[in-house]
Amino acid sequence: MTTNPPPDRLDRLEELLFATAQQQAAISAQQAINTQAITANTEAIAANRQAIAALTERLAIVIERVDTLSDSIGVMVPIIQAMRTDMQVMQSDIRGLQTENRRILERLERGQGDQP
Repeated sequence: MTTNPPPDRLDRLEELLFATAQQQAAISAQQAINTQAITANTEAIAANRQAIAALTERLAIVIERVDTLSDSIGVMVPIIQAMRTDMQVMQSDIRGLQTENRRILERLERGQGDQP
């Protein structure tokens, strides 16, 4: 039976130092990745802010146009309603004229039927 000699203090310190160096390298690598991601996110946020500002301007224009259209429609509605009323009156007048024309035609036809 062979027994391994217990690791001496220097070996343990070397192992700890190596493990610490590996952890530090991993942390440094992750920090570099995080820094790149933060930089990319900062740039994306700035671009998004510009896009939002442009969209806000466009939205203000659209709102202004909708308000203008709404005002125009508000002006046009009473005019259209008056025109509709006028058309209904004219339609009624036309029906009356048609009825009168039928009566005249019937009289004329009766009158022609009496003649030899």
